[in-house]
Amino acid sequence: MPCCCCGVLGDPFPNMSYDEIPEDLVMKIAAEDVYAMFFGAIGVACVVVFFPAVMLLQAGQKQRKNLGVGIDCRSFGFGLMILWVGIICIISAVSWNSFPHDFEPTIEVDWIFLHSKLLKNTMYVLAAEIVLALCCASILVRAPKVLDTDTIVSG
Repeated sequence: MPCCCCGVLGDPFPNMSYDEIPEDLVMKIAAEDVYAMFFGAIGVACVVVFFPAVMLLQAGQKQRKNLGVGIDCRSFGFGLMILWVGIICIISAVSWNSFPHDFEPTIEVDWIFLHSKLLKNTMYVLAAEIVLALCCASILVRAPKVLDTDTIVSG
């Protein structure tokens, strides 16, 4: 996660002034910076918000004796899941607006269209993950079914 940011956000031309760098390379570096920040922020959001949400939802399902604690765990976990969705949407919107889409190079460069498409496809995958995560969270937020062991017939 943070390795994405640290590995890409360094100065690629440490001994050159900004005016000496070709314009297409400046835009390419700007696009790589947006990628690094996007993937790094998504990773941090997953560790800080998504992982605890899943743990709380699972812990809420395991609490059978003290149902008050289970309800609190499930409710707080579902709230964290909704917060994660909001954070992911904000990160995606900021990344899309920060990406240099309107770059018109003097030389025909196809990488900007390829990178823009890659960012868009990554956001589509994130949208599918959000739908899947919310479906699973809506199932786990319900009270667990308690099995009556006396009525289970073995064998």
